[in-house]
Amino acid sequence: MNNAKVNINVDPPQNNFGSLIQKGNSIFIFLLAIGALIVTFSMAAGNFIELSQWLESFVEKYPAYLLVIVLLPLLGVFTAPLGGKWENLRDILLVNITFATFAMLLSLYPSVINGNLTLAIDKVLGYGLNFTADMTSLTLATLIAFIWLMVMIYAPDYMNKEDHRCRFYLFLSITYCGILGTVLAGGVFTTFLFFEAMTFSSYMLVVHSESKEALDAGDSYIYMGIMGGLCILLAMILLFINTGTLQYENLAYEMQTLGGLEYFILALFIIGFGVKAGLVPLHIWLPKAHPVAPTPASALLSGIMVKVGAYGMLRTTTSFFFPEFSQVTQGFEDSIWISAQTLGAIVIWLGIATMGIGIFMAMQQTNIKKMLAFSTVSQMGYIILGIGVAVYLGYKGAMGYSGVLYHIINHALYKSLLFMVAGAVYLKVHTLDINKMGGLWKKMPFTFVVSTIAALGITGMPLFNGFASKTVLHHGIEEAHMYGHSMFLVADYLFVIISAGTACVLFKWTYGIFFGECPNEHEHIKEGFPIMNIAMGGVAAAIVLIGVFPNFLLDNFIIPAAQGLTYDPEFIDSYIVGINIFARDDLVGMVWVYLMGAGLFYWGIKGSLFKVRFPQWLCFECLITLPVRKLIEIAFKIMKKLNLTRRDDMVIYTTSSCEANVEIPKEEIEEDSMVRKFAGFVDKQICCKCETPFIKSDVLLYSMILTFILVFFFVVK
Repeated sequence: MNNAKVNINVDPPQNNFGSLIQKGNSIFIFLLAIGALIVTFSMAAGNFIELSQWLESFVEKYPAYLLVIVLLPLLGVFTAPLGGKWENLRDILLVNITFATFAMLLSLYPSVINGNLTLAIDKVLGYGLNFTADMTSLTLATLIAFIWLMVMIYAPDYMNKEDHRCRFYLFLSITYCGILGTVLAGGVFTTFLFFEAMTFSSYMLVVHSESKEALDAGDSYIYMGIMGGLCILLAMILLFINTGTLQYENLAYEMQTLGGLEYFILALFIIGFGVKAGLVPLHIWLPKAHPVAPTPASALLSGIMVKVGAYGMLRTTTSFFFPEFSQVTQGFEDSIWISAQTLGAIVIWLGIATMGIGIFMAMQQTNIKKMLAFSTVSQMGYIILGIGVAVYLGYKGAMGYSGVLYHIINHALYKSLLFMVAGAVYLKVHTLDINKMGGLWKKMPFTFVVSTIAALGITGMPLFNGFASKTVLHHGIEEAHMYGHSMFLVADYLFVIISAGTACVLFKWTYGIFFGECPNEHEHIKEGFPIMNIAMGGVAAAIVLIGVFPNFLLDNFIIPAAQGLTYDPEFIDSYIVGINIFARDDLVGMVWVYLMGAGLFYWGIKGSLFKVRFPQWLCFECLITLPVRKLIEIAFKIMKKLNLTRRDDMVIYTTSSCEANVEIPKEEIEEDSMVRKFAGFVDKQICCKCETPFIKSDVLLYSMILTFILVFFFVVK
């Protein structure tokens, strides 16, 4: 009897006629999306008044409309299994569902611009769910929906070569619902539930290929996610016990009565959301997960999901330190603003560290997706820095807040596009090693053009989107220096130097992939996948349009969002409304950034810059993981001596570094049978029989503990 394992791909081959219909539907939906955006922007400019009024009255009449938008992506859970027999039908339905979500979010604009939308659903887990659409959350949710739609148009051609497509789309739909629920949540409890749903469902996207690298990356992702989730859970419990509320509104003055506990609670929130945002040193999962996930998932992980972590940080910090308008008594001198300065300064320097370490590590990479992953870490540093400025300057922090929201939009666009470019290149050259590429600009001219647009966006070239948001962020750090402490002059200089590092990385990206000598095995390559090109072209067009008309987003989305908080309205009117993005000093500054970036690139290809490595002892595994492993081993030995457990049941976590090749000494591994290959920390003791190849017993245990805590705390209170 043959016991060999057979890998059966349940996804059927593509039907040519059905594929043609699917591609036609994608083109039609793409055009509809462009039309919907044009109508929405026209309403923002004062046109289509009757349509705007009708939408506003409709949304007011049906408050559950907000909940429908959040839950609509779950239709994909029922649609995804159709791919077992009708793959093209599944792809058509998923794209249409994604478009419907996008269009419904756009329809909220006339209502939200005139006031927040709220929805409360009582008696859910004893506390209730709360949703709020304000200009900040709606702007981010609409951005998410646009990029998700472009990726869903892009995905079928890419995923055609992958196994388990039905499973992929199923968990992608759950992740989408979790992200929208997190962004549109009106309180910490609702945020936590959807945030955790996003974490666990996106884990399946990371491990999709089922390779050893994917499973290892999945381990890092899920355990860091669990740690972050537990931090948020503890913060949520402490917050409720001490204030009696989990709503974002009216928290600021409640928190002032807690003394030092306020900072502890906020630190827990920052750690919990910072894990997802790629905050150094909590970023270690990110460069592992992004390269191994399928490219559509990588584009969404980097373009969207890390922004959800940043949004969580932004929402909690502003809720803690920004009172309602009716509560503002003493303006900038109020103690609530002063108490925010210490936290803001810390977050600014965390942002600078994240920017610098991320871009340095990106310079060293030869795997193009890993290069983009570390670049994402660096770009998230810009956003975290902006959050710090927004909090540090308190009443006058609107420039920082505007820069954060603007850069979230811009980074989501150009980074998702860069990952889509990486996927298009990979389908042709079948490698992610930049040293095995070159000369592709003649072979793939359209891909080269959209890649160049994305590269110019991320490096901050004028007339491309990144220039606008980086200019606003740079003005924010200058104001922190002007109105705050002189130490932020150093942060200002580092901002410019790190921006030059970003230019260097994108020089390396463009030169390594598209210029130089084309390897012989790639001579046959030519441009392909027209539907993928349409999706990439849509994102590239957004990058250019925002860059050419930078004040449109500011005037109609970002400034109204800042005005929703208690920032000084006179400051906003004087310094942000009508801001000259293309000021001479800012343009000259970018010339210096590109010159320094070119110098760093020359040093990299002619010298040793691209070969520098951190010392082995400086990696996260050496500083944190291995000491923790040793402590666990000691704890198990003590438990054994006290007869609290059996020797054969002991499992110790062993690992190797992702950022440096760290080897655990062989004698240390063999010294005790407790040291084994990691297979779930409580695998032997509790639920090994329930374990699947993907969901390790730790996850099951965590879910049980979490469920018990929630039921006990909110139902039996």
